[in-house]
Amino acid sequence: METVEDITIEESKGSRSCLRICVTNPSIREDTLSKYVIYTVQGLDNQGDFERVRRYTDFVKLRMLLIENWPTCYIPPIPPKQVMGNFASQFIESRRKMLNHFVSKISELSYLYHSEEFQQFIRGPEDYEKAASLKQSICSIEPKFTSNFEEFNQEEVSDQRIQTIAGFEKFAKSNFASLKEFKETVKTVKLQYEQFRYLMNGFSKKFTEVESQYLNYFGTVNIFTPLSAEAQENPFETLYEWAKFEIVDLKSMLQVVEHRYFLDNEKYKAECKVSEYNKRISKLQSGKSSIKQMLSTKSKEQNISSTEAKLAQKEKEIKAFSMVIRVALNRLGAYELPKFQEKKTKEYRTMMQQFSSLLQSEFQTFSHSAEESLKKSQS
Repeated sequence: METVEDITIEESKGSRSCLRICVTNPSIREDTLSKYVIYTVQGLDNQGDFERVRRYTDFVKLRMLLIENWPTCYIPPIPPKQVMGNFASQFIESRRKMLNHFVSKISELSYLYHSEEFQQFIRGPEDYEKAASLKQSICSIEPKFTSNFEEFNQEEVSDQRIQTIAGFEKFAKSNFASLKEFKETVKTVKLQYEQFRYLMNGFSKKFTEVESQYLNYFGTVNIFTPLSAEAQENPFETLYEWAKFEIVDLKSMLQVVEHRYFLDNEKYKAECKVSEYNKRISKLQSGKSSIKQMLSTKSKEQNISSTEAKLAQKEKEIKAFSMVIRVALNRLGAYELPKFQEKKTKEYRTMMQQFSSLLQSEFQTFSHSAEESLKKSQS
């Protein structure tokens, strides 16, 4: 069975020893017609320092451009659009963290980080709209794929790799609904837990006050041990943030997997055009002409030559599509999806360690209060 270790690790191509990148300093700008948030993208690599101010919409354009020009390559997610509450400080900081995660993950993938699309984003014009016209044709994408992913171009796509891809697609589609429901459940628990904490702190203060009054009047001993007033992180916040990110990350990978259908469809359309052009050439050679061709000022030879040029271009595109699809499926089945699976397993373990530790610490506070109170009442 293939593992990620069997495949050349693409992140190791090129040196990242001096690479630093972050999204920082979010601030609200307002002009006559609009109000928006800007973020500073800054860092350092082997070409020197860089710093650009970008809007959220620029990140959206960048990601769409990477998806189009690097089909079936995993592109890290960015936070989804939100209609209401866009200017709340908590929302802005949450978005900044996820945008920071986005550029950080891009920096780990040499072929994406050094791509023209990303370099224009961190070093190009202030108006990224001008750079966002970098969409490439399949004939421009194909040589990129064969040079960057040469190890996946040497063999036909195996059944095992097809099964791996189909298995992930089935898993992702069947688990989205339950994951979304889980996120909403955790959100409810998180809020209720905050309320529970608030009530318990009030209870602890009141209990201490009542016991103090009893001590003064009845002369009883101090028994109740107050709960710790030290603020602690809500353990369910960790669980909620994990579920929220998991949904967008799973969508990102599903988007990668489903992009192969787009490539197949575009290849099919090119094949239909080849068939159409071949029929047109045959008719022209036999002396048959359409009304459009009869009204044309071009000669028969010129029409045949023009159609043959179109035919050659479509045949070139079909060849490029076939190559890209083969590389894409091999990468998905042998590298991208196994790597994604390992990443998800590691992230889940890390999250559960944090959640369990916080939950244990939280209940130890209650347990300590109860144990100390019980000891005092029995002494």
